[in-house]
Amino acid sequence: MAGAFLTITPSGYEPVLEQLQRYYEKSGDLRPVLADIGEMLLTSHRERWQDEQAPDGTPWQPLSEETIERKGHDLILREHDYLRDMLNYQVDPLALYFGTPEEYGEYHQFGMGVPERAWLGASAADQQQVLDLVGAYLEGEAS
Repeated sequence: MAGAFLTITPSGYEPVLEQLQRYYEKSGDLRPVLADIGEMLLTSHRERWQDEQAPDGTPWQPLSEETIERKGHDLILREHDYLRDMLNYQVDPLALYFGTPEEYGEYHQFGMGVPERAWLGASAADQQQVLDLVGAYLEGEAS
């Protein structure tokens, strides 16, 4: 699949996956909680985009003087906000797919021919929000 997407794997996300497993055992369908996680990730990514920072909080590398002169502004990855606005998610009963269909998203994410400006990922705060969301769903199911 073309584009840039976020994959949550067991490495580093064990608490999230354990909570999701517990919710799945109770409900048999992760779509409701995964849709809420997708919305939260959209909001988080848009806020970081506005702040021009990576998921780990580091600022994006500034534009070169040449690029600023050519574009007439110093906003990073904001020419038309197309990449940011193409962020989306899809859910199915067992998975959340989050990212962009735009192939050039990976060029910026990984510095392929352009300065690396990581924009896709889950921050520590995002991970905590996911735990809180899943916890709220678990409590709602238990009630």
